[in-house]
Amino acid sequence: MPADLKLEPQTYEPSEAGSAGTVSGKVTDPNGAVVVGATVTITNMTTNQSFSTTTSSDGSYSSPVLPPGNYKVKVDSPGFKSYELQNVVVGGSVPAHANIPLEVGSVSETVTVTAGGLANETQSNFSVGRRLPLNGRGLYSLNGLRPSSGSNNTSLDGVSVSDAITRSDSGVETAATGSKVGDLFEYRIDQPVTVPRDRSALIPILQTRMEGERVSIYNEAVRRDRAFGGMQLKNTSPLTLEDGALTVIDGDAYAGEALMERLKPAEQRLISFALDLGTLINVRIKEDRAPTFLVRAMKGVFQAHYYQTNRKTYVLTNQTDKPRVVIIEHPIRQDWELTEETQKPADKSARYYRFRVPLEAHQKIELPVTERRVLMETYVLSNFTKQDLELFIARNYIDAATRSELEKLIDIRVQIAAAEARVEAIDEEIGEIGKDQERLRDNIKALTATAEAKQLITRYVAKADTQETRLEQLNKEKQAANEERLKLQKELEALVRGFSVDRRLDH
Repeated sequence: MPADLKLEPQTYEPSEAGSAGTVSGKVTDPNGAVVVGATVTITNMTTNQSFSTTTSSDGSYSSPVLPPGNYKVKVDSPGFKSYELQNVVVGGSVPAHANIPLEVGSVSETVTVTAGGLANETQSNFSVGRRLPLNGRGLYSLNGLRPSSGSNNTSLDGVSVSDAITRSDSGVETAATGSKVGDLFEYRIDQPVTVPRDRSALIPILQTRMEGERVSIYNEAVRRDRAFGGMQLKNTSPLTLEDGALTVIDGDAYAGEALMERLKPAEQRLISFALDLGTLINVRIKEDRAPTFLVRAMKGVFQAHYYQTNRKTYVLTNQTDKPRVVIIEHPIRQDWELTEETQKPADKSARYYRFRVPLEAHQKIELPVTERRVLMETYVLSNFTKQDLELFIARNYIDAATRSELEKLIDIRVQIAAAEARVEAIDEEIGEIGKDQERLRDNIKALTATAEAKQLITRYVAKADTQETRLEQLNKEKQAANEERLKLQKELEALVRGFSVDRRLDH
């Protein structure tokens, strides 16, 4: 597969001396991406006067109006070597233009380039000398590689375009070699290349066949009803292919374009480049809860562990008369796992399971993908009720011995509730007696010293005496009920602490 490295050389356009002018341009990294926030210092080489600015969001910079003369442009940015371009001539109505290509390295290293006042052709630090050879063929001789009208999908000389551009006499010859630089990869141009001003050069760095398979790629998040035509490409070359645009030619036909991420030697990648109108895909989803598979009790909490299941069925239909292979990208979700009944994926990335599904002509296939995750129901044993026990029995959570322990626990809770109810009833009766005694005292104060009053006072005093006796009895009963409640509460706490279950359920 041929790949081209597009070089964007440093350019310099001198202007006519004798009047004021400006210097402007762009700063880029070795991959051609703009460098934002780089410090650009423009210095008059005669007067030593300097002007500093920084590159904008598009990597560009521009000076104010400068007096005519020779200037040097220095660019500094963290992670790159310092770059200094000397002998930039400023003057005339046309502004000087200097594009700066930075190299990866330390700012303590400096790359110095002399513009030299070239007017018709720009000489950069990586492109000087003669043109790239084309094996004796002219650029426009490649026009002969055009589709024919026959059914054999070949060019005029009986060779398809995709084959013609990779054969030895295609007119394309690699002009670069590559090597690792730490975690990076660099290409070195083997032969000098002359690049005219305001032009760029396409330098072939690779001319070889690679392993690949034509597939359709389906990702529900990208498009729900259709797959995308693509290929599974393996880099069988010794070079690292940087990320960038990729054009796909199938025989004599243009198949599509794609953006490819960096591909290292021996690495494989799925690349989609066009919509597949011949493959229809529908998706059905069903969520469910599987029976509890584990019950466990510890530290006063009863746990029932079960699986929540999610079954997604991909229905694939090949609407063409040609077989094809579809790669289903199913998302990987945290805490979810594939069940044993699910087809084993052919591949797995950081984000997706990839299932390989062959489809014959006009065939319809269903691919079920079932996932599950563990969830848990909890019951606080100190609040355990008879209804909870009946649920456990119905679901077969417990055996006979555990059932007996839980029934004892429930019985103690019932006794504690009865003791608390008794204390509450006593407090209510004590409160009513207190209100009645207050009423009697108020009545006694309001009576005068008559015979009838003395009789009422005698009755009130007798009733109050009876109430005092009752209050003493109630306080004793309340104390006994509280002691019983505390005793039962300690017994319940001991039973809860000692309660332990670890049982796996079979269904």
